[in-house]
Amino acid sequence: MKKSKNKIISPDNKLAKQEKLEIAVKAAIEKIPFIGSIISNAYFEVRNRKLMHRLESFCNQLGTELMYLKEKNVDKNFLQTDEFSDIIDEVFQRVLKVSNEERIRAYRNVLISSIVITHPSYDEIEIFLTKLPLLSTAHFTILRYFQDNNINVCRYKDIKANYPDSGNIIIDLLNIGIFFRPLLGILGGEQLEYKGEPGPNEEINFTPFGKNFVDFILKKGKNNEATLRAKARGFGPLA
Repeated sequence: MKKSKNKIISPDNKLAKQEKLEIAVKAAIEKIPFIGSIISNAYFEVRNRKLMHRLESFCNQLGTELMYLKEKNVDKNFLQTDEFSDIIDEVFQRVLKVSNEERIRAYRNVLISSIVITHPSYDEIEIFLTKLPLLSTAHFTILRYFQDNNINVCRYKDIKANYPDSGNIIIDLLNIGIFFRPLLGILGGEQLEYKGEPGPNEEINFTPFGKNFVDFILKKGKNNEATLRAKARGFGPLA
């Protein structure tokens, strides 16, 4: 009888590999400018290999982006607060639960935007974090084009012409409170719940909250893929 060539991996070897992975992730976290040690102190045990790699990738990219942030623009006092530790904990917990790359990128921007001296209040950041899980890739596509091209108002028919399937997405963004319909305000309507589609020539505007939210979670990038696709279709600001 031939001897089996299958190697038996002992539990001790599996544990050693897991420990090495955790050490690598912690090392990546420690290298993050300004907030590496804070995140490391808040670091919790994660035994799932896939989640560990997701966290490592998140931290590596975060560290790369923070390299371009000037120290004079960092609110070092806020970094020492319990509020900032809470933000880190919440962001990490959410990153481990999602695979949507747009949302993960937005969570990374949450941390970056939270440490600059012009960051909003902790309470406002908490509200932003409650809104983020409501956004899908389709929502981000619309918001990113508005943001990258400084569009604050656009006719509904122009959005539909370039994003034919965006009707429900726009209604979602209206109900979340990111967009609003000025026509309803003129008519004295209260912004409670939008169900029907806007009229073709109705304007869709950012709410003040929506503009602050999008500024906080998205970075402007003229050459990102969603923007280039939209430009190719001729989608632009309201003339």
